[in-house]
Amino acid sequence: MKAVFFALLLSLCSATLNADDGPTLAEGQAAIQAQDFVGAAMILEVVTTREPQNALAWQLFGYALHAQGRIEEALAAHAKTAGFAKLFPSVLKGAALFVEKPRILYTLVGEAAGDQFGWVARPVDDLDGDGVLDFAATAPSHATGGVRSGRVYVYSGRAGKLLFSVDGKTGYSLGNSVAPAGDVNADGTPDLIAGAPGGGGNRSRAGTAYVYSGKDGSQLATYTSKQPGDTLGFDAVGIGDVDGDGGVDFLLTSAWSPALGPQTGRVFVIAGPTFGD
Repeated sequence: MKAVFFALLLSLCSATLNADDGPTLAEGQAAIQAQDFVGAAMILEVVTTREPQNALAWQLFGYALHAQGRIEEALAAHAKTAGFAKLFPSVLKGAALFVEKPRILYTLVGEAAGDQFGWVARPVDDLDGDGVLDFAATAPSHATGGVRSGRVYVYSGRAGKLLFSVDGKTGYSLGNSVAPAGDVNADGTPDLIAGAPGGGGNRSRAGTAYVYSGKDGSQLATYTSKQPGDTLGFDAVGIGDVDGDGGVDFLLTSAWSPALGPQTGRVFVIAGPTFGD
């Protein structure tokens, strides 16, 4: 029934399509029928940008996003269809969002729709030395060139001021995890570790965990899987000095490792790097 429904909708506006303008509505619909919702969303995002009044393109775009579980983005796309927005209540903000009406000190908002800002948010010790715990928040779907690369933000806990941010490589989904790492390079400032399990969006590649300086976000160490398709960095955290060598060690996870069977997963305890005086 879905295939017939989409074919009927497509026929209503197929005369307006021009293949020379780039990806077409027909290509987006074909991707949906093939269950390639990621590809369909990428195609339909181009179509809706080019044809912002095309209600059918927005409807299909919303369907492709919804099928990926990207609910807020799907609702925003569906809202472009006449009358759809009236079906939903207004967005609650501030204390009105909560049943308990807490006193909100400040609110941080993601840079763009679809970034999944706040996927993980954790304290990472006092990095700026003001006596208040600071924290990191991640946006693993933050896109670079239309492909999710991910971004990690580090904020002052006192006022929410951005201290620094770090970007992932294209397709790696940096920020699926983030956690305090301890003072890895012994410079007096606590550091942090973040996971990028996406492997560049290519099943022949694998995930990575990165250790960053808490002082300026510079990269101190990396741990990259050689196993194709392995999601190393799904979670990553510093666990102190496990082996007694004076350095900080790490706990890394891989929730998916095809070589072991679907979703078998592994947990690694890794000796951290050592830095000379």
